[in-house]
Amino acid sequence: MADELTSDIDAYDVCGRFVLGFEKGLCPEFQHKLEHRKANGPDCDLLIVRRNAGPRIETSSKEKLSFVDDDYLPIVVAMRPVADEMLVGTGSYEIVRQGGAYAVSPGRIECRGKLIDSWLEHGLFRPILNNHLASKGALLAHGGAVSYEGKVLLFLGESGKTSILLELMSRGAEYMADEYSLLDSDGNCTMYSPVMWMDDRHFIYFPELLEKCFPDRRTRKKVEKNISFFRMGYLTFRGDNFISRQARELLTTKCYFEGLTCRFDVPFPGSRSREKGKIEHVFHLEYRGKPGSVQPAQPQDIAQAEAAVMSIRQGHHSILAKLAGMRHTSLEELTSTYAQAIGKAKCHHMSASMRENRDRKSVRAIVDSILDEV
Repeated sequence: MADELTSDIDAYDVCGRFVLGFEKGLCPEFQHKLEHRKANGPDCDLLIVRRNAGPRIETSSKEKLSFVDDDYLPIVVAMRPVADEMLVGTGSYEIVRQGGAYAVSPGRIECRGKLIDSWLEHGLFRPILNNHLASKGALLAHGGAVSYEGKVLLFLGESGKTSILLELMSRGAEYMADEYSLLDSDGNCTMYSPVMWMDDRHFIYFPELLEKCFPDRRTRKKVEKNISFFRMGYLTFRGDNFISRQARELLTTKCYFEGLTCRFDVPFPGSRSREKGKIEHVFHLEYRGKPGSVQPAQPQDIAQAEAAVMSIRQGHHSILAKLAGMRHTSLEELTSTYAQAIGKAKCHHMSASMRENRDRKSVRAIVDSILDEV
């Protein structure tokens, strides 16, 4: 695609194995997260552009669904939890979601209608990136990472990664990843983005970070008020009766702080980051057992679990690509790449409490257990 990489395209080298290109101004929030990876080209493995032509996108005001009147694609799949409509043709597939349509073909995503910047990153780019990377011995994993006293610690699992990351950074750890990490078959972890995301719970556990993240007093007071409602919903109304459930639902979903996206050095001014390093310890965060308890684990077991979750969440892209005759990644390929990436690290099962039962004390106890192993 060298002929398309002109002054109208911004390119980013994601991990030394994949170059992503954007039409200028298309995805400012997404591009901000990759700004440290700005590249000069000339070739892009994937180019994201806007397309104005195509069948009209219809939106149902009653059901809030989006669909297109499109008769040139032979397969139409309705899967509302993932998208309002998915259409598959020869050599391409299209996902229609919340007023926008995203046509995916080899090396290209064409967007039209209402573009949702965050969904383009999370719902499209990441699974498509892994379809490319797995064949090259790398993947974008759902995991956080830090470098503590020179050792790279990787945290995988559903919940607790950011809380553990913040506690470790408060103890001097270097930032590597918050929500997603780039792993490769040589056992390296590479920073995906210096941008992290913090929500209500993190400011409940770490109230000292509020002033650093919200230096404006008026804004900070508003955030504190919303967080107090969230805390009340989780901590006060714990019963399983009708009134408690309704109060908890109202306070935690209607009166809440939506979260803060910021660079890692905003909550910890002067903190440092590490771009890349060999993974020495892997902690798979789970809900079973006493919070903070650690058990030895086999890399293959963790790899199978994490690859299965990735396949369930984003495997529809592989299915659609296969139907369209495009390159796709199997569960076995993902598992193999994962196992190679963490195979030389010391692996652990790590018990973390459910998020609604977690507090600063429990976060500290979990981190203490982690550092005892390190």
